[in-house]
Amino acid sequence: MAFGVTSISIPPAVTGARLSRWVGRMAWLPLLPILIIAAVVYAKDGGGSSGLPKQFAPLALSAMAAERIVTQGAPERRAVTWNATAQVRPRNIVMMIDESVRADFVDLSPGNSYTPNIAALADRFVDFGPAVSGGDCSVYSNAILRLTASRRDLAHSVNTNPTIWQYAKKAGYRTVYIDAQSTAKAVVLLGSTNFMTVREKRDIDKAYFIDDVQMDRADFRLIDILRGELAGSRPVFIYANKNGAHFPYDWSYPASEAVYGPTVTSAGKDTVATRLASYRNAVRWSVDHFMKKLFESADLSNTAMIYTSDHGQAMKVGKSTHCTIYDPDPRVGLVPLMAYTADPTLRARFAIGAAANRGKASHFQIVPTVLELMGYSPADIASEYDESLFAATSRPPQFTSGDIFGLFSDSVHWNSIDLSLHYLEPDAQRLQPNMASAKADGP
Repeated sequence: MAFGVTSISIPPAVTGARLSRWVGRMAWLPLLPILIIAAVVYAKDGGGSSGLPKQFAPLALSAMAAERIVTQGAPERRAVTWNATAQVRPRNIVMMIDESVRADFVDLSPGNSYTPNIAALADRFVDFGPAVSGGDCSVYSNAILRLTASRRDLAHSVNTNPTIWQYAKKAGYRTVYIDAQSTAKAVVLLGSTNFMTVREKRDIDKAYFIDDVQMDRADFRLIDILRGELAGSRPVFIYANKNGAHFPYDWSYPASEAVYGPTVTSAGKDTVATRLASYRNAVRWSVDHFMKKLFESADLSNTAMIYTSDHGQAMKVGKSTHCTIYDPDPRVGLVPLMAYTADPTLRARFAIGAAANRGKASHFQIVPTVLELMGYSPADIASEYDESLFAATSRPPQFTSGDIFGLFSDSVHWNSIDLSLHYLEPDAQRLQPNMASAKADGP
């Protein structure tokens, strides 16, 4: 009542002028978190954005990168000079990049209660076992893959190599990008995610951003899009970013699918135990049920698919789950890596490669593999890259942390990981599902 009387008592002209000035000032408020995040990124050599607000972090990273490019100059990206000459190759190729999925939470052993659906599909995949990611941050891992970076000279190659889209188009594939993490509105407002530039977008024939469903249904909408594209009249290359199991994990699955508990949400507190329960639920929904639905819905008979995740996760409360620069937990580089094909000859090649790469497979082997699938000569590929997934790598398993472009630091931070070690937390092993809540048929 008092507020109403006071409002009526203030002269309209004065109120309008003051209100106009304050509204004008308030319009600049969104810049504050962007500037703060940019300062954090600058101080941490290009990292440190993982635990910061998702609606501002991409723009802050893009702004920082843009500032560096303006002041330092942008290297010119090369055109594709190779020719795709192989006569036998998959009609369709899919690179499926999950979000925040750690390898030891995806169990392919028969009868396990954690991921039983993907275990039932184990004979469809060639499993490379726990592998090492390119980076411990989404933006950098995806950049390594899309920008066809080479382990031999990472900073130079990621800045100058042709993009995966350029290679695909030169090989005669239609190019499709599916982003289950971003809406079209967010991309317009905040810029593209994962360092995708306007120049890169020119070589993408069709880009999909998922606006019409809730976050916990985004991956299943991705399946609908994928199914439609694979059924098209032209060979297609698809790069798909899944929504996956990003922190906070309870956002990645419906409340009705809280099979493990107590979760962070149900307990009202964030502990290692509740975090692990939430993460188990997220992986069960966005990986296990996803794969079941994918193979039920899509015709993959003429498709070769490589599935991995951008990075793993560390489950220490009070610390970043990933995307740290110095002395990162090795779990942040621990990712699944699997290949699918219905072609028996190609499957045999993958199987030989999986056996040879056990305990050392890496994201850096994916690009040369995909280029060979597209029909490029192994000799040409070998001039730029180390071994593909078809042969044992000579590199030790290592992942990067922080800047890979030379924008924020002069050297790349490399971190070793022993893929033969057991990293699963004891509490994750002790979790048992509430079978009354479990739904075997999924969505």
